[in-house]
Amino acid sequence: MNASNPAQFNRALSELLNNLSSEAAASGPLRKYAAGNALTGILQMVYATVQCTPDMDQQNCTACLNYGRSELGGCCYGRMGCRILRPNCVLRFESNPFYNETAVPLPSPPTTSSPTPSPGNGNNTTRTVIIVIASVVGLLILIIIAICIFKRPKRNKDISIKVESK
Repeated sequence: MNASNPAQFNRALSELLNNLSSEAAASGPLRKYAAGNALTGILQMVYATVQCTPDMDQQNCTACLNYGRSELGGCCYGRMGCRILRPNCVLRFESNPFYNETAVPLPSPPTTSSPTPSPGNGNNTTRTVIIVIASVVGLLILIIIAICIFKRPKRNKDISIKVESK
């Protein structure tokens, strides 16, 4: 479907996508996503979402979404809905709601800092495996030594008394 007033619709859509792109790019590492809507004319709304993959930093997410927005002019000018799918970001808008507006935001990542393993020391899993194996080998050696001590033949300390007969 085409918008009844394409110029007005595109202005409102451009402003909405600009705001959502900034919001998504600045989001935390768990979710680079934003959704919203805007009034594009009399009783006419547009609903939009933008999203980047979580591995992108703010600058690359912004660049990807800006490139996606520039592609809208070539394919979706004045249309009531469109999807731009890129490898690292997605833009979508429709004239009907297509997302859950009451979605609960993701919690912030934990702020506890844990020491990062240095490249020369290996990681925690390797360290744990070495400790477990060393403990088991040490325990087996102790058991073998204990068995050897208790199973060795005991020396008879017979005291012979010599009786001399005359």
